[in-house]
Amino acid sequence: MCKKHDRLLELFCQTDQVCVCLVCMTDHKSHPVVPLKEEYDVKTAQLGKIESEVQQMNQERQQKASEDQRYSKTQQSRRRTER
Repeated sequence: MCKKHDRLLELFCQTDQVCVCLVCMTDHKSHPVVPLKEEYDVKTAQLGKIESEVQQMNQERQQKASEDQRYSKTQQSRRRTER
């Protein structure tokens, strides 16, 4: 609900990144304003993409850490056999 007008927040001002009611829209008339559901769908899709990218990065880091551990163990074994 809009705290200023006690109306439903049905729109989203993309410039100010805020939800607005129909009355507040006049304060944002020079800004791109879209239906709240539309912006929600866009943001949800963006979040899903970012989440996938973060998971991929985590998997790559875990793989790199495992490779580093294997390399370290191999180096330790070589040092022991050289003695």
